[in-house]
Amino acid sequence: MSAFPGVRSHTENGGPASSPRPQGKVTPASLHDTAKPSSSASNSKKGKGKVDKATYEMMGGGVGAAQVSKWGVADMVMLPQVTEEALLDNLDKRLRNRDIYSYIGPVLISTNPYTPIDIYGKAVIQRYQGRYPYENPPHVYAVAESAYRSMLFEREDQSIIISGESGSGKTENSKKIMEYISAVCRSGVERVDYVKNIFLGSNPLLEAFGNAKTVRNDNSSRFGKYMVMQFNRRGEPIGGHVEQYLLEKSRIIHQLPGERNFHIFYQLLAGASKQDISDYKLMPPESFRYLKDSEFEIAGWDDAKEASETRKAMDLVQINKADQHAIFSVVAAVLHVGNVEFKADPKGNALLVNPDQVDLIANILQVPSELLKKALTHRTVTTTAQRGSRYEVPLSVASAEFTREALAKGLYGRLFNYLVQHINKSIKMDESGGFIIGVLDIYGFEIFGKNSFEQLCINYVNEKLQQIFIELTLKAEQEEYRKEGIAWEDVDYFNNQQCVLLIEKKPIGIFALLDEETLLGKGTDATFLRKMYQNLRTNVHLEQPEARPGGRGGKSLAGAPPASPSSSSHQTNPTCFVVKHYAGDVQYESEGFIEKNKDTLFRDLMLAMAQSSLEFVQNLFPEVTAESESKKRPPTLATQFRAQVGALMKSLYSCNPHYIRCIKPNSDKRALNFDLELTKHQVRYLGLLENIRVRRAGYAYRQEFDKFLARYKMITKSTWPVWKGEVKDGCREILKYLNIIESEGFQFGKTKVFVRLPEVIYELEEQRMRRLEDIATVIQKEWRAHQARKYLMELREAAMAIYSGNKRRRRQSVNPNFRGDYLRLKSDKFVEQQLARLGESKILFADSTQKINRRMKAQERVFVISEKAVYNLAVGKKRRIKRRIPLTSIIGIRLSTFCDGYLVLKVKNEVDWVGELVRKTEAVTVLRDQMAKIVDEVPPLECDTTLNVTSKKGKVDKNQLRFTENPAVAYNATQRKGGVLNITVGQRDAATDDDFRSVVEFKRMKDQRSGGSKPAAAGTSKGGGGQFAHLRANFEK
Repeated sequence: MSAFPGVRSHTENGGPASSPRPQGKVTPASLHDTAKPSSSASNSKKGKGKVDKATYEMMGGGVGAAQVSKWGVADMVMLPQVTEEALLDNLDKRLRNRDIYSYIGPVLISTNPYTPIDIYGKAVIQRYQGRYPYENPPHVYAVAESAYRSMLFEREDQSIIISGESGSGKTENSKKIMEYISAVCRSGVERVDYVKNIFLGSNPLLEAFGNAKTVRNDNSSRFGKYMVMQFNRRGEPIGGHVEQYLLEKSRIIHQLPGERNFHIFYQLLAGASKQDISDYKLMPPESFRYLKDSEFEIAGWDDAKEASETRKAMDLVQINKADQHAIFSVVAAVLHVGNVEFKADPKGNALLVNPDQVDLIANILQVPSELLKKALTHRTVTTTAQRGSRYEVPLSVASAEFTREALAKGLYGRLFNYLVQHINKSIKMDESGGFIIGVLDIYGFEIFGKNSFEQLCINYVNEKLQQIFIELTLKAEQEEYRKEGIAWEDVDYFNNQQCVLLIEKKPIGIFALLDEETLLGKGTDATFLRKMYQNLRTNVHLEQPEARPGGRGGKSLAGAPPASPSSSSHQTNPTCFVVKHYAGDVQYESEGFIEKNKDTLFRDLMLAMAQSSLEFVQNLFPEVTAESESKKRPPTLATQFRAQVGALMKSLYSCNPHYIRCIKPNSDKRALNFDLELTKHQVRYLGLLENIRVRRAGYAYRQEFDKFLARYKMITKSTWPVWKGEVKDGCREILKYLNIIESEGFQFGKTKVFVRLPEVIYELEEQRMRRLEDIATVIQKEWRAHQARKYLMELREAAMAIYSGNKRRRRQSVNPNFRGDYLRLKSDKFVEQQLARLGESKILFADSTQKINRRMKAQERVFVISEKAVYNLAVGKKRRIKRRIPLTSIIGIRLSTFCDGYLVLKVKNEVDWVGELVRKTEAVTVLRDQMAKIVDEVPPLECDTTLNVTSKKGKVDKNQLRFTENPAVAYNATQRKGGVLNITVGQRDAATDDDFRSVVEFKRMKDQRSGGSKPAAAGTSKGGGGQFAHLRANFEK
């Protein structure tokens, strides 16, 4: 499992997912200390070294012996002692503390608590979203997050393989994974939400039709499914696919004591309305032969409520009401088929005991009743000598009963296939490509009192999954060390390759021999068993029960598969054979193998179904037409299943795998109960102890030199931005920065760097994220500065249009560099706090000013323009906001016609603001541009030699600014007389025509070089967002 973006998983990367995260630089000593219990336990009585459970989980369980004794460790790679006893004790402690999840490096171990635990939901999803596994306690959400994150960052297909015995919690974990992925994906896009709804609705629908209560599990999946979600490059689901494997159709006919038929039958009866009872001719469950011997209820379940949820799921996956009615018609018909009875006539041929029952079935399915009766009691045989020569053969009672059961299984199996196909059509894969996350939820290893063909198929696929786990974790990891020249001492493990070959090998394997006998026509279960013993007697994984009557035995995991404590002793039985699986020895009853492998539904029955007036029922038999008959033999069930499993394995090998190993702690479904012997058996055959040993002895992470350097080169100055030496030396430079000793912390192979401890990678990731944040900050800063400069330059150029023909300019104001905040008030905490209280956050302009009071005297102040108002700030020891003028209150902007810095702001129903600004041109330009954003109409610019001023609220303008020009005066001079301020403006700094021509020429040349255009004329419309809207949008970001 990949714990980091850009890091490969399984044998290539991903260390213990919940180990302590070191702070600062990592030293070899600190790294080794984290893998050992600390001495803090000795101080616990004094209150020192105490760690609460949440902190302990976050630290991966590596804090001390006291905590290990109390809670166990979250990542079992960190166990103080690597023994079977310590592993089992750890699982027991964590279960008792309701910690059902643990890690072995990247592998999640899930223990079924058999009771609800409040560790799921939206709040918990948010805690795991965007987090590395080591940042939170072990959880199925962490696996889902790692798969989703790896897909996004590595651009690789991912798979999540969930394995374990029946009743160990595989289905619940798969639902939580789909729940998590659907929650973290982006919503609000129609196609994305559609795909998510289909996937969320498909789970309860397929559970209703494919799950049942068994002696080990109240909600056991009686089929396998591989759910594939397809994503685009943004991580949005855009399609998908569901592959189903080997529905246990025999369950329809017979259930073991204490078990139930498929959930949907009980849901139909419990949730039936009066109309349903009438339409489907429903009766109590004890009235149906296929249900009467089963358990009718499950403790804590409400089948009527579940029925409602199933109908909602049908709506969610967009099955229309007409098809829903047809679906329940088929389900009801299957129940009624079981009540058809036969008796023998004097010749031994089958006769219907209750033909009215067939009429009832025909009415529900809308098929010709007489045609169905004929198909149940006769079989049409076509001679091989001449095509088209047919005759009817009456069936015996046994054959008729077989035909009846074949019809029930055929109808239900095809109905289940329709549901899967409908889901796939609704969320079909996007042909444009993308990436996938596949979640495999398949039946667990099974050992019952009587094991038949279905159990062999189920256990075969579990052998294949165990083979994948071995090859991609234990075997491949050790082979890679040898290939790369890394010093390594092999860890022994049980390899189940020979058992897999026993079942699947061609031309001599159990499936191949079974197909051979099935296709002969005259083959029987006895001839199949005899041929199997003749050809496979040398395989150590096949055994005759007679060889060990009443005994079992078994070696340790390193040598051979162990005995299963949950299966009975082998009994002497000439019709049985024993396969020594990785999970235990299983005795199979060969009786019925041939017929089950044929999966026969006679053509007469298919033709009858094809005559239905219900289009839905017709479509369940698309291969049947009355005019054509294929002579090609249909493939056997073993052939179909082997091909399906082969395709599944190919898909899994092409993906980056993540593993969840599920443990069933007891066989009685008792809450938080830990059966030591049962759990020990699972720990052994799953190879958990060997997995820990490989992780402890090996390297938590490995990566190609070039990829390692590319990912972490920004950490050190010597490798950033470009490393010019050998890539291997660049990798060494990065690890040297963390003070890691090569022989202790890492090794270099031929093509890859191998890092022993996960803490090193955690620190590399932390350092990388810090540097990326620094780099991003620099980029953002430069970009914002660039945009700000560009925006202010446009303002400067626009100022020429504002003043043209209205006011003379000073030379220094013709082509200035606009800066906005000349006093750096943006970094002034006092000003920031004062403005924040008034709801302001951005300063557009700030500069010193000589404010003219009502007595026409000058006062030193600070002039500020924000997004909402103009501020007059006092300076010195009494710093405060003297006045705030909202931009919406400004009704006039007045200037003289000469080259001075005086400005008058006319304020509605208030005293005017009067002042002298050195950078008046920039202030007025910024003010007008900002006002254009928030007022309907920007007041015009008024220029005159006499400016009237309102100096008292509610009074007529009495004060005046009177301007005259004197070429003999070098600087401006003022004279106050009553309410009049006379201002004589000198011409020393006045701009000439040459100044303006040089600016215009420079602008023209710059536009020619850049391909730009002249700035737009000053505008006053609010609707356009101001005359610089295209620049302001970027500037404000």
